Amino acid sequence: MFPSYILDETKHIRAGPETKVVNLKKLMALFRSESEDEWRANRWIFENESKYLDGEPKNFNQVGFTSFPRSGNTFLREYFEMLTGIATGADMMLSCNVVLQMQGLKAEDIIDDTVWVVKTHSPYSFPFVKQMNCNKMICIVRNPVDVIYSYIHLLTTLTHSLKPMFLYHEQYPEFWDWYVKLTSQRMA
Repeated sequence: MFPSYILDETKHIRAGPETKVVNLKKLMALFRSESEDEWRANRWIFENESKYLDGEPKNFNQVGFTSFPRSGNTFLREYFEMLTGIATGADMMLSCNVVLQMQGLKAEDIIDDTVWVVKTHSPYSFPFVKQMNCNKMICIVRNPVDVIYSYIHLLTTLTHSLKPMFLYHEQYPEFWDWYVKLTSQRMA
């Protein structure tokens, strides 16, 4: 899937010795450039899979991307990667998101200087996740009613795309009432 990448000792996908990486300062200069020749010379950044940054400290350019779970975060991460050419990181433990890693979001559980935009669900977070610091924050909000349904599908099917063949509020009304109250409190 990622031919020039390697798995490190903790099973994170990392740039290998032959992997091309991107310097953020040069990428920012490219985004500001009007030179067609410069864009053509750097086309490789946006082709195939997203790239890692070279690890140079980002100083004031770390971007956090937060939402409540099931608000469209994964979709927008893929969009950010297409637009910037750079892999998006995440502060969630890799053990929770191996499927996302296998589906192409290679920087799961990576928040260091090799990624630019880092997904988080802060302030809603799981115990033992890495603490991310950022200078800028993008927040995505989805209709809470849609989030509540989508989140219960994720919790009960352990997938991002399936849902059960019954309606929770009809089949399990007491559970549904408890779940809606709990989720609403966590969103507040």
